[in-house]
Amino acid sequence: MPKLRVNDIFFSLQGEGPLIGVPMLFVRFTGCGLRCEWCDTKDAWTQGEWCDPTELAEDLAATARNRGGYLCVTGGEPLEQSWTPLRTFFREVHRRKVKICLETNGEHLQTWKALRPFTFLSTISPKSKSTLRKVLRYLIKQGKLVRNQTCVKVVVGSSADVQSVCYNAIEVGWPKREAIYVQQKDGMSIDPAEVLHTWKEMTLIEPKTPPIAALPRLHREARLK
Repeated sequence: MPKLRVNDIFFSLQGEGPLIGVPMLFVRFTGCGLRCEWCDTKDAWTQGEWCDPTELAEDLAATARNRGGYLCVTGGEPLEQSWTPLRTFFREVHRRKVKICLETNGEHLQTWKALRPFTFLSTISPKSKSTLRKVLRYLIKQGKLVRNQTCVKVVVGSSADVQSVCYNAIEVGWPKREAIYVQQKDGMSIDPAEVLHTWKEMTLIEPKTPPIAALPRLHREARLK
């Protein structure tokens, strides 16, 4: 069977989304075609070791069960792995009663949809305005049940970025009561207080503005991996 390429395995606190602060095991897969300049895991673009998907699932599930029961699958972009070993990995981890939290950039929505039955929570983090709109439209069509198991996170570097997130959500008809998460880019000075101020101004301009949940950069502030 084809193998999966793994960049790193480590234990840390979840740094984003509704489970922020929850301890969990992480597996970081190799590869990402976007090459974002602000990426803080550039070594995951090309570096990693090949692993058998079933053996990897067995080992990680055993460790995760003893450390809270969560496994975060991240990258790079994990959904760029070959389909057959990737599906085998997700299926085998799920079969062992471990909750999979998937982090993906939204460029591979059909693969994400196929793996969703094995996934406890998905964090989709679009890296462009067009992908953000595509993801939001897709999730609206999938329905509220899917959105309850999915959060959208956008990295921002300025108040203008926050405004852009709001306008794009309004444009596609994103439900007003469902929050979009935003988090500061590496090297940028915007903080949660500024995000909140910008969002409050947006609600005065446009009543359809959805909630914005401002996330701290937990990994940096707590000096975690």
